Amino acid sequence: MFRTAAAVAPVEDVADPWSDLLPLSLLGLEMDAPDDWRPHLEARGVAVLRDDVGRDAVSRSDARVLLAEYRDMVAREREAVARHRERVDREAEERDRAWRSELWGGLSAEHLPIDVAPAAAMLQAAADARPKRVSVLQEALSNSGEVTFHSLAPAGDESWPPPLLSVCRVHW
Repeated sequence: MFRTAAAVAPVEDVADPWSDLLPLSLLGLEMDAPDDWRPHLEARGVAVLRDDVGRDAVSRSDARVLLAEYRDMVAREREAVARHRERVDREAEERDRAWRSELWGGLSAEHLPIDVAPAAAMLQAAADARPKRVSVLQEALSNSGEVTFHSLAPAGDESWPPPLLSVCRVHW
């Protein structure tokens, strides 16, 4: 009943004047699109045209320039983020090194005497690590040219010397 063949339109090789245009929707897939393309592109001096389907489009050469600028911007941002990350990591390492240098290493189990409690050994090691007072003779023999005065008065005691010891006689 309906056996007639459909009429097929002949295919013509006509040069498409719109083939040089790239729709903004495709451009938006490659780069972050602003909220409104028109003001963004007009501020850059790029003409927004309509393609044969009626979509907003730009020429391929303008799209190449826009994509190159976008890729350069993304590369600069990545480099800035990488530099920031390296700086933050370096500062964290320096803080960690300083914090670890302030930690007391404690005593090795090899250095603990057999019948001594570990806490007592650690307290003795801490006391031994404090700087010792140099005697007057050792200081004089060091040839540094300086002599340190060591008071016998307790620290912060303003009533020193006691009245009975205020006069001292030295017998030779």
